[in-house]
Formats: sequence, C-alpha cells, structure tokens
Amino acid sequence: MSEGKIIAKRDGHVGRVIFDNVAKHNAVSRSMWDHLADTMEAYDADDEVRVVVLEGAGDRAFVSGADISQFENEHANLDATKAYGQSVGRGYGAVQNSVKPTIAKIRGYCFGGGVGIAICTCLLYTSPSPRDGLL
Repeated sequence: MSEGKIIAKRDGHVGRVIFDNVAKHNAVSRSMWDHLADTMEAYDADDEVRVVVLEGAGDRAFVSGADISQFENEHANLDATKAYGQSVGRGYGAVQNSVKPTIAKIRGYCFGGGVGIAICTCLLYTSPSPRDGLL
C-alpha cells in the first residue's frame, strides 16, 4: 500500500500543498513530513508565491495525523525515533516559520498531527459542515 505523498501545485500566486493519502484519511508518513518541509522551503524562495494553502486530498479529511502503520519501522530503535522526530519537527517548523502567509483549508477530519499542522498556519478555514474541523 502506498505511503501517501505531498502534491505541490502553484495556481498563479497561490502555492498549494495537498496531503494525498486518501485511503488513510491523509495520514502523514515520514517521507511526507520531509516533502512538506521541502515544499514550504521552495515556496518561501519563490517570489511568485504570495500565499500558501494547505489542504487534504478528497473530501473526507484534512490530515488524520501520523501514519501509524509505519511506526514499527519508524520507532524500531532510538536512532529511528530521533530521525522521525526530526522530520516531524522540520515539517511543523517549515509551516510555522514560513515567510509567506499560510492557510489551512480544513475539509473533513482533522486529528492529531493534522491539528498540529493546522495551528502552525496563519489562518484556519473550515467548511460549514458540522463534521469538519479540529478534533
């Protein structure tokens, strides 16, 4: 099964970060944390990007948290746990410290690490559905 991916798209002056792991409600793997940081750093360096919108693929979830199916490997020993923590910290930091305004476009579930990502942004936007938002 796929571990998901980050899709980076630019629409005019809007940089988009799409968490794409629909089968797992957009749970974030370690490689996605790394790609999130890389994408945010690229948007920060791009003078054409004026705002960054983070969103989940599909309509069921923004981000449901960490992809715990990978925890056996990611936390197999102290070194693996430290490396995983560095990836997560780098991802959060890249969003929180972005030089561009950031918006979390929350549609569907938003749990655990998804809440962490959302609160690192400048603005949270949720759809009016009662099932959407931070949990």
